[in-house]
Amino acid sequence: MAKITKAQVTKLENENEGKIPVSKFIAWWLEPKNGKVGEEFTKQDGSKGKTTSFHAVTSGFNDAVRNYYGVDPVALLQEAETREICSLRPVGKGKTGKGVPGVRVSAFRIGTDSKGISALSEMGLS
Repeated sequence: MAKITKAQVTKLENENEGKIPVSKFIAWWLEPKNGKVGEEFTKQDGSKGKTTSFHAVTSGFNDAVRNYYGVDPVALLQEAETREICSLRPVGKGKTGKGVPGVRVSAFRIGTDSKGISALSEMGLS
């Protein structure tokens, strides 16, 4: 989903009580063509990867939500996660003391790939 045309915006807003649906808004941010995800990075083991998520604070997402929807971006993202529109992963200063606290937003996926779920499965508890 590249840039949304004015005609598309008008149609979406007319169909949805004056605002683009949150699902479309987040889908735009998760589209690699739009430059918020898909950036190459070096993993800890030295291999290369591409981002599949964006940081809600540093990407400008939070400001965009406040400006367009006039709501708290945290509440919007939590509702979107509940509705299975996206997945959230808290990030912050971490062990290195670097980084900006916030969340990384990615396409929705069921949490079966987490270390905790895997550990419970290995123990026979899930």
